[in-house]
Amino acid sequence: VAKFNSSQSSACWRECGEQATHTLIFWECPILVPYWTNVFGFINTIFQVPRDPLIAILGVKTDLIKSEKRRYLLRILLVAAKKNITIKWLQRRPPALDECLRTVREIYEMEKITYSL
Repeated sequence: VAKFNSSQSSACWRECGEQATHTLIFWECPILVPYWTNVFGFINTIFQVPRDPLIAILGVKTDLIKSEKRRYLLRILLVAAKKNITIKWLQRRPPALDECLRTVREIYEMEKITYSL
């Protein structure tokens, strides 16, 4: 944010005391750690994948899951998790797991509509 607006601080707006890098904003910020722990706790009721930024943020290493349908489901769950971080952009409070699950339901409804076409 500071690169685009020189009046903005380059510190994390969640006030964790760190510089606001892409990795921090989406993964490493201590305020987000409980959110990602909850997200991966939910994901691991279905899959057994490590809590890893390469999986969560970049979507790589999904070959740990053999079924293409299950990989697709994992991608949807991770997209919902990341979308909720962007919905809370510039807010100190992180998203909650129930907000993420609500987004998953919205994506599911869109998938149903797309499939019916």
